[in-house]
Amino acid sequence: ATVMKKHPVRHNFFLITEVLAVAIGALLIAVPSARQRGRTASCINNVKILSTVQMVYCADFDDWYPMSADRADILPAMIKMGFYIHEKTLTCPNSESDEPTYAFLSFNAGIKMSHIQSPSTLPLIICNCHKGKLAVIGFADGHVATRELPRKFNSYAELTDWLLENCKNENPRVIRAIRKNARELDRLNRK
Repeated sequence: ATVMKKHPVRHNFFLITEVLAVAIGALLIAVPSARQRGRTASCINNVKILSTVQMVYCADFDDWYPMSADRADILPAMIKMGFYIHEKTLTCPNSESDEPTYAFLSFNAGIKMSHIQSPSTLPLIICNCHKGKLAVIGFADGHVATRELPRKFNSYAELTDWLLENCKNENPRVIRAIRKNARELDRLNRK
């Protein structure tokens, strides 16, 4: 009887190709995830810049949040107010549109910074461009945070109502102004 000898070179070749296939598969999964985290970090940075601009505006204009007759087009309104903001700062990197995507809930609200009782919980800028899973929020005190969403919200009004549930001790006038702005943004987005 003849004994067949195993070829160690062939066995090692197949082992190496299997290891490479697993590594390539892991990379194909990891690259989009890393790209998504990078876009979210860029969005957080944009919201932080916009929150800081609002706070500087308030400091320059007797505590009032930005007011403008041109609500539908935020960039020219901000530039008219003396702030240079690159147009890309107004668009979330996750958005498929080049149009401004951030919801400015304080814009034209007729509120002052001093009207706000709980600035660390009051959302003033919202981004909802993260596939309905995450919102990036700029708060009245200037900090920015992400919140995992319990469901996909179809409008800024729905998302704002959900976020305002944490604002039980807030000035009712401020809450009404923020809710009104969210509904107005939804109306403008439908046009």
